[in-house]
Amino acid sequence: MIGIGSANKEYTMDNPFTYEERKIMVELSAKELFSDLNVQVVPVPDFEDSSRWRNYLDQHLPPFGYVISGNEWVNQVFKDTGKTIIPLEI
Repeated sequence: MIGIGSANKEYTMDNPFTYEERKIMVELSAKELFSDLNVQVVPVPDFEDSSRWRNYLDQHLPPFGYVISGNEWVNQVFKDTGKTIIPLEI
């Protein structure tokens, strides 16, 4: 499962594409790189509040054990959850 962050933001400096456009890019990349895996892409909206955002994920996504992100804020939000954090260099 791959979550597309800031799914509710589009046409900004940080998010120049819509969620649907980003979803297509991720699906095509995942298909090319991981053809043997079934990858599900889901929207993850921003709430501008760490605890509210983390609660949203806990309530709307299946349980997950890994967080892979190039966003330091995301990594900090999950720091004390027991999930394995894999930072990406972007």
